[in-house]
Amino acid sequence: LFKRAVTDQQSVLGNDHQDHHASLNNLASLLYAQGRHKEAEPLYRDVIRSLQGTLGPEHPNFLTALNNLAMVLKALNKLDEAESMYRQVLASRTKILGEEHPNTLTSMNNLAMLLKSNGKLKDAEPLCKKTLQGRVRVLGENHPNTLSALSNLPSV
Repeated sequence: LFKRAVTDQQSVLGNDHQDHHASLNNLASLLYAQGRHKEAEPLYRDVIRSLQGTLGPEHPNFLTALNNLAMVLKALNKLDEAESMYRQVLASRTKILGEEHPNTLTSMNNLAMLLKSNGKLKDAEPLCKKTLQGRVRVLGENHPNTLSALSNLPSV
């Protein structure tokens, strides 16, 4: 039903309409949540292509979609491509939002966890520490994201 709604919306609004991007991203997110990673990947790629052309590579919606694709690629064990995307998202968010913005800290954590999954523990550890320090300063010691970052440290 959701797929049909996205298709109908595309025919009415066109590929480049913001609402179509949002719906396509939501469908891909639903597929990801259901563990249907192979089906989610091409949808996220379509969203990224459209958003890059219409909004640009530093727009928050583009960066969110790129982050989402990186999550799918990690689940599909395409770790090198996922790492490249996580690095791009982190660099852009750092430039645009600053190093201690919550979204930047989330991107830093995502990259650290991917590096850990890929056996790059020496690269992951400083990012985990930096994420934890930033979250303590920005969110406080007892925030769930801070506690999550703290729990990541012993594993690197």
